Amino acid sequence: LAEVAAQVAEAASEPVELLLPEDPVMVLVDRIQLRRVVEHLVANAIAYRRVDVPPSVRVEVSAVEGTHLRRLAVEDEGRGMPPDLGERAFDRFQRMEDHDQPAVPGTGLGLYIARELTERHGGRLELEWTEPGRGSRFVLFLPAAAGA
Repeated sequence: LAEVAAQVAEAASEPVELLLPEDPVMVLVDRIQLRRVVEHLVANAIAYRRVDVPPSVRVEVSAVEGTHLRRLAVEDEGRGMPPDLGERAFDRFQRMEDHDQPAVPGTGLGLYIARELTERHGGRLELEWTEPGRGSRFVLFLPAAAGA
């Protein structure tokens, strides 16, 4: 995960803070598909940033104590979402509109596709928290590689 997160951060047009463990975190996934999921989460965090504050996106990779899951969290200090949106953020064609901020291009399929790809790898993608005007935190859980 750390390698994928580092590559995504390097390719991002905005600064991304990486919080990585000292030891490698190994997962059992298709590298290309995982890259698509992480790229989407980071790109979303950047796209939905607030225009009145400097961009702030954090990508944190860690192991989950006592389980065979590895965790990657993407957190931003962006627009956030209304609390009632919650799980609907993962629905097809769901888009967050904020008339006080510039429109974000897209179809509203990104989070839906990211969750589908994650679940096909035996993992899960969750919206851990969101608050309008304060940001959001999405967490990706993936199965550990054998021996990890």
